[in-house]
Amino acid sequence: MPRQQRKKRTPVSCEACRERKIRCTRDGPPCTTCIHRRVPRAHCIYSVGSGHSPLQSAPAHDSRPPESSHAVDDSSLASRVEALERIVRLQPTPGSAAGTASLSTGDADMAPVASGFKEPYPGPCNSDQTGTLITSSSGHVRFLPVASTWNIIQGASPDVSLPDQGNTVTDTPGAPYPFSRRNAESQSAILAMLPPPEFCHRLKDVYFQAVGPIFPIIHAPRFSKRYHRFTSDAEGAPMEWLALLFAVLGTAVLAVDMDSPLLPSLSRKDTVLGRVTQLSERYYSAAIKCLDMDHYLWRHNLTTLQTLLLIIYGIHHSRGQTWTLLGLAYHLALSVGCHVDPSAFSLDTASCEERRRSWLALMMLLCNQNMSMAGFDILHTAKSFSIRLPAEALDQDLPDGAHPPPPGQVGLTPVGYFIRKYRLFQLSSEICSLSPAKQQADPTLLRRLDAALRLEQDRLTQIRDNASGASAVFRNLLLSFSHHLIVLLHCRVFRRPAPSADDDAWSKECCWDSARQVLALHADFAHLPAFKPHRWYIRGRGAFHAFHAAVVLVLLVSADRRGSPSAEVMQALGNCLQCLESFGTQSQICARSASILGHLLTKVTNSTSSSQSQGANVEAGVQTSSAGLVPVDDASSSGAQVRQQPERHGGGGLMDGVDLNNLLGNFAPGQWLDADYIDWQQLDMFMPWSDTV
Repeated sequence: MPRQQRKKRTPVSCEACRERKIRCTRDGPPCTTCIHRRVPRAHCIYSVGSGHSPLQSAPAHDSRPPESSHAVDDSSLASRVEALERIVRLQPTPGSAAGTASLSTGDADMAPVASGFKEPYPGPCNSDQTGTLITSSSGHVRFLPVASTWNIIQGASPDVSLPDQGNTVTDTPGAPYPFSRRNAESQSAILAMLPPPEFCHRLKDVYFQAVGPIFPIIHAPRFSKRYHRFTSDAEGAPMEWLALLFAVLGTAVLAVDMDSPLLPSLSRKDTVLGRVTQLSERYYSAAIKCLDMDHYLWRHNLTTLQTLLLIIYGIHHSRGQTWTLLGLAYHLALSVGCHVDPSAFSLDTASCEERRRSWLALMMLLCNQNMSMAGFDILHTAKSFSIRLPAEALDQDLPDGAHPPPPGQVGLTPVGYFIRKYRLFQLSSEICSLSPAKQQADPTLLRRLDAALRLEQDRLTQIRDNASGASAVFRNLLLSFSHHLIVLLHCRVFRRPAPSADDDAWSKECCWDSARQVLALHADFAHLPAFKPHRWYIRGRGAFHAFHAAVVLVLLVSADRRGSPSAEVMQALGNCLQCLESFGTQSQICARSASILGHLLTKVTNSTSSSQSQGANVEAGVQTSSAGLVPVDDASSSGAQVRQQPERHGGGGLMDGVDLNNLLGNFAPGQWLDADYIDWQQLDMFMPWSDTV
């Protein structure tokens, strides 16, 4: 009697667990066992169901019963070989960049919004795994590339289960390390550096009200929960979170209003600027001490990266060098896997969004720094990674678990502002790299960059305001920055005339219009009540951009022989000077800019008065002198130039004998992006001798 044909049983465990001969929970993919063992999601494959196609057995073994034990082995071997082939097909190709995530079918036609980024959440991301995140028992994270994971799996014995990869991240290095492992200070000493609880609460609130919306790298609800736990158990707070708290406090100090009682309560310095400087340095230094106590040079996580980014951002707005810290933050971001889209990992939505926001912030800071450091193009390498843009959702709207965030809100959200700011930074990078050779090779390049900036402005004007009024703040900042970039794009005409007279006149007109717009937006920010919480911005970089616009207007007014400057322009310049002077007690940038701009306006007023045919004063009550700037014919090949007459009285100015056009033309466009990049000694040539000696 022939043997009854046995029905082949379909495997119910995933291929990864079957390969290792360990128990599979069968609740995936990925199953709980694979998640616990940190097996990449692409390796957790089921033969049937769960959205995967079933494994196909060899046809010869499906049509007849096995004739020998070798036939059974061959069938099992064929299944295993096919499973391995599927795993190999999931590996990234050699030509693909690390960290590139493949999009689903519906996303194939979507073009990236910004270089190195893709649209946020177009659908489920079926990502090609490039590695996995390994978390130590202390909560620190390390990114393990897929090549390392594959070597571990390939070299393991089939009879021994794969060890927990979390053990590969230790709290101490396994080899000699040139930095001390002992804590220099106790945690109680670090906690003693915090301000009193009531002031700590108020500074935290100032940060999330004034700074957080403009630099939204921290998920506010999650931080608030940790802060609440910290208030009840300060000794149990992780050191890296304490570092982030100190960074929040140090940045919040920059945003405190000059009339607030917070500053005199926390510092004994005599001036507001001295108090701000002392407190920010105190808290930033404490943040670095916390990171050092946490041994951040060999163990770190996303909180460590957020701390560094926040310190760098604060230093940027208070005029300081950050190149070394920025390089450290970039490589630390690679170490914790921020260069890989977080949808490749088993993370909750808030964690994914924090990672995307932190990477976007890092790219923005790198873009800004890269424009001032010729020959060090870290940004080019960083942009090769493909990360989704963060979702334009409010922090409180991010759902729990792994569900995608809701669609975009009405108006501009903080993240929406952040994304558009990055697009403008990308355009600024192209503007700063626009050399005369490039412009000569492609005469349309300047007009295309101008059109790209105008397009961003048109998109901003079409955005509706939201109920909170935050859209008006974000729109003001973005429009001001875009007009500043237009001035940077066209102001090169002062040193090198355009190829044609029409292009030359067009560039000067663009400078004239955009510079006036920058001053108008700056005045709104300084005086409208809705902008008050965010006025710290125009005490830093915003003030420097307004100063640049004012200098360009002064140059245009000085070179214009058609008549005296309009009352509207002089009023705008006067308002800018008044605003810079009012913030001078709290900002070194404002104080220095106001001093230079004040002397420039005096020279322009005197020059205009002396050139009028009837000798009438420009403004009532202004006394003129025979000294000053005398405009000359601006039709020369070198552009509009200014001739000085010698001062007839004592205390002559340094502008005597100075070519204003060439002096301002010596500054590269990238130098006008940040106050730290400009050569202030050259600008001091506008000052009289008595103020600079």
